[in-house]
Amino acid sequence: AIEQVHCIGHSLGGQVCGYMGWHTGGTLGRLTGLDPAGPMFDKEEPEIRIDKTDALFVDNIYTNVNDTMITLGLGKPVGHADFYPNGGGRQPGCLYPGCDHDIGVDYYHASIDTDCLFLSYPCNSHEDISDGLCTECDEDTTCQHQGYYSNTMPGNGTFYLATLEDYP
Repeated sequence: AIEQVHCIGHSLGGQVCGYMGWHTGGTLGRLTGLDPAGPMFDKEEPEIRIDKTDALFVDNIYTNVNDTMITLGLGKPVGHADFYPNGGGRQPGCLYPGCDHDIGVDYYHASIDTDCLFLSYPCNSHEDISDGLCTECDEDTTCQHQGYYSNTMPGNGTFYLATLEDYP
């Protein structure tokens, strides 16, 4: 059944997943954007980019959106759950151009085949994460798991987490 379909796409592939969801009237089960492409999609209407109306659950991992040199990811929260590891900018261990943009694939892979659940904390803004205000969950805020298991958690919104340089 179409509600069991899970489309996962990196960069332009994330936007293709959104387009697929739009063409199916938002009836797909899940779409995951791994640093979905930003250039040429950042100002467009939801019909031509990944958006939470494209599936029953849409999650995105943004890893190259706050870089001072080059930004390849969409960056703005457009899913049910949007994750910004390390604030969405420079990622630990990335030493070559494009690594930040690509590492979301590694994060997602690690969320499947390790015990790492990538616990992520709700946050309202990049300023709040910089001020250390996004580091806990309580009865008023729901944490989330970045990656494969994010659809098993009730939290929706924008989430932040810190990762390490070493796998996972």
